[in-house]
Amino acid sequence: MKKKFLTSFTTVFLGIGFIITPTAQAAEPLTEVKNIVKQVYYPGVSDKTLQQAKTIKQLMSKLDPYSEYLTSAQMKQFINSIEMNYVGVGVTVLAHTKGLKITEVVANSPAKKQGIQKGHIITKVNNKNLKGMKYEQAIALLTGKVNTNVTITVLNPKTNHTKSYTMKRQKLNVPNVETKRLAGGVGYIRLNSFASNSARDLQNHMAKLKDVNSWILDLRGNPGGDVEAAEKVIGMFKKAKYAYYIKFAKDKTYYYQPPVKQKKQFNGSVAVLVDQHSASASEMTAAAVKGQKLGTVYGQKTYGKGVQQGLFPLKNKKGYLKLTMAEFFGPTTGTGFTKINRVGVTPNVKTVAGAEVQTSHKALLQKALAKNSVKTNSYVMSYNKQTMTVKPSKTLSWSKLKNAKVYVMQIGGTTQKVTIKKASQQLVIQPKTTLKKGSTYYVKIKPTTGKSTYTYMRVGS
Repeated sequence: MKKKFLTSFTTVFLGIGFIITPTAQAAEPLTEVKNIVKQVYYPGVSDKTLQQAKTIKQLMSKLDPYSEYLTSAQMKQFINSIEMNYVGVGVTVLAHTKGLKITEVVANSPAKKQGIQKGHIITKVNNKNLKGMKYEQAIALLTGKVNTNVTITVLNPKTNHTKSYTMKRQKLNVPNVETKRLAGGVGYIRLNSFASNSARDLQNHMAKLKDVNSWILDLRGNPGGDVEAAEKVIGMFKKAKYAYYIKFAKDKTYYYQPPVKQKKQFNGSVAVLVDQHSASASEMTAAAVKGQKLGTVYGQKTYGKGVQQGLFPLKNKKGYLKLTMAEFFGPTTGTGFTKINRVGVTPNVKTVAGAEVQTSHKALLQKALAKNSVKTNSYVMSYNKQTMTVKPSKTLSWSKLKNAKVYVMQIGGTTQKVTIKKASQQLVIQPKTTLKKGSTYYVKIKPTTGKSTYTYMRVGS
């Protein structure tokens, strides 16, 4: 099996679930399309299939679901969707046997305001049943012009109940990067799409988070995007040697692609979050992190789209061909690689859906606390009605405790502001905001001298 360095190739996109609004096709450049398909389509197509196709639509129906013909208008919408600018009701969707499965709901969108949730399934649009309908046709019904009405019927698979909603389509400018500083100096950064400027945007947002010593990169629900963006994001990991391996049609060689190293890189430990809707470029990134031990991947097994599409402009401005042209694989610490397509990436740490942030944050906090603090029960702490009381012990005298600093760090949240009072040789700690029932915390005591200590606390439900 041959392996070589990949120098360059046609602009490639990795993604699923981006919204494209179909429009009427112009006169079809069928011969040109057939020639491109014959030359580059992965894993290949027979001459018989090419000969029998009388239209581009017929030919595309014989290829994989990621290959399609795009008019200029569709191409513009495709790029806008990757850049997170599009017209719709505010959902990202995947094809489903019953219609369209919602993978993300955009904040402040028409869908969000109606209470539609991630995991729900759109079964009808304007009373047209989506079951058995091709993905592109279903998307065409869902999208449209700004301020036009659309009625969607949504199935909640947990209750098996359906409900119809009528709303106006809106132009949605979704922030591609979202950040916040979690307790203990952990930086949380969410990437919604691998857009052309994703690496630069990530670095700009990271620079705004001060005193961060470890990171959580959230790729849940991220359907992919631009392969060059993925190469740059992987280049933000200091020890990344490879971005991916790739194999083209009619070529037995496996090529490797190094990451594009970035000026600002992740410092400290990194957790990467994925779920069943993390696809393509997200899987490329997760596989590179896991395979090369660049960080720890948390969540659920990913979608399993390990193929790349190239964009081919047709002559005389007759549109574009988005065509699967290669399969990519995840690198490992050695010279091997792992399959992603139709397999997905299995996380290092499997969690139930919704527990990814808390689980990864807890692990990062534990690692950081273990470096400069001691886990202990040597001091006596009680909790009652939002008040914590810390009493001195043999190993933590009142002289050390009375002027100690106290940090109440919510797992999955921020460090809570507290007031500290001294009473009868004990510290009475009162959070300034109510601690959430069922939430968990690390309480760190930093005395005037000696090592800090910490303990774990759960607020009763």
